[in-house]
Amino acid sequence: MQITRLSLPANFALGVLILGTTGVFTVGAGSTATCPTSFNAYTASPAVLAACHVITFTQSRVVNLPYGGTETVYGSNGATAQLTPPVGFNPLTAPPAELRVYGFPPEPPTSNPPARAAWVQMSENVHFPTPGPFVRGLSNVKFNVNGQNNFAGYTADESPGYFHYAQDLFLEPTQLSSSCSNPTAVFWTGIGNSALAQNGIAMGGVDGLGEYEPWYETNVGYVYPITPTSLYAVPNYEYFIQTSYSSGTYYYYFYNYYSGVGTTRTASGNFGGQTADSILERPTTYLANFGTMYWDQATATSSYTPIGDFPTTQEVMWRPGTTYPMVTTGPLNSGESFYLTQDTCNP
Repeated sequence: MQITRLSLPANFALGVLILGTTGVFTVGAGSTATCPTSFNAYTASPAVLAACHVITFTQSRVVNLPYGGTETVYGSNGATAQLTPPVGFNPLTAPPAELRVYGFPPEPPTSNPPARAAWVQMSENVHFPTPGPFVRGLSNVKFNVNGQNNFAGYTADESPGYFHYAQDLFLEPTQLSSSCSNPTAVFWTGIGNSALAQNGIAMGGVDGLGEYEPWYETNVGYVYPITPTSLYAVPNYEYFIQTSYSSGTYYYYFYNYYSGVGTTRTASGNFGGQTADSILERPTTYLANFGTMYWDQATATSSYTPIGDFPTTQEVMWRPGTTYPMVTTGPLNSGESFYLTQDTCNP
């Protein structure tokens, strides 16, 4: 699988555009501030935000949705939005059309008992955060280091436009001690090919993504920067992520089985839909030590079809120029569960 990411030039600080509450204004002209190796996009100082090319999308409007919920739109051009169901929303009794409106995962079929049990547990406990006054985008992305092979996991491949859903349920690993400096990793699900949409969890300081912070990205040929959510995963507890697409809109759903917090973010974009991905990625030089990570349910389509039921590629993160892996990708069990083991932090 070839993933192409958008990177901005080093002198972009001379013209970083930030969408403010009253319009568009420019910061960073003539600035000599240096972007730190890691920072929190939601608590960093204005100088750090400018040096790191962070874009602030302020809340621009709230749209009433069918069934009584709301869409909170951020940015004057509607760059992204948060969907909030009404008080009393019950996924167990809501019709499929209502679930789709709020980007809530569809009900799995009875033929897939593990996915159905996880969905019922989520539906019984989910609650939704109040939309904040702004969200921030990380335009200074450094994923895909030097174009090397930075992926481990599985990719399903069909004809373009086939996959409208991809979802993963995994046990959030703990970052263990490492002999490498500032090691990182990101775990994500996604659909795409030339147009890639994905959401996942970060480990380590990844250019404004906090430790165990969920994020999403719409990489469709123009800049929709990686967006951190400030809703954190908890190590050793299960986490569910889903990327889906409908009528010009990508839906990114997150659910934390420890806290019960679930949320859907959206962005518009071109549709690829040729691949469904369950991926660990090395976004910077050194790979975080996550030990062994367990993916319980790697599925695609609204029917939660095991990813192994499709033509599937096992992605192995090799040390460059060698036949030695940085990560061992375990075999698929029942077509949907596998493990990843970190072998070395150093490429």
